[in-house]
Amino acid sequence: AWLPLKLHGVGPFRDALQEKLELSDWIHDRLCAIEDVVIVAAPQLSVTAWRWAPEGIEGDRLDELNRELLRRINARQRVYLTGTRLGGRFSIRICVLSFRTHIDRMEACAQDIVSALDSMREEMT
Repeated sequence: AWLPLKLHGVGPFRDALQEKLELSDWIHDRLCAIEDVVIVAAPQLSVTAWRWAPEGIEGDRLDELNRELLRRINARQRVYLTGTRLGGRFSIRICVLSFRTHIDRMEACAQDIVSALDSMREEMT
């Protein structure tokens, strides 16, 4: 890890970290604007945890819906999100780490989340 620092200095690494932190804040703001999305853990460095919580659905059924939502988002194969358990419940995680992740990828992520949610909402009505 010392060679890249020696060759390029700390500036490019600082800039890359700043970009990832800004992207995490960007997706957090987008998630907050989506109906029935609950932020479980606001961005901590580059990780945000959230879940879909439509009114009237609770417990294991809500966990199942979020697992299905995660599956549908990832099935689009433009982004890869992961799941975790927080507070005893299943949540979806967005972790911005890759040097290849830029605003275009985060926009695709937001689009895939909204599209997957729309299709699930439609099926529930």
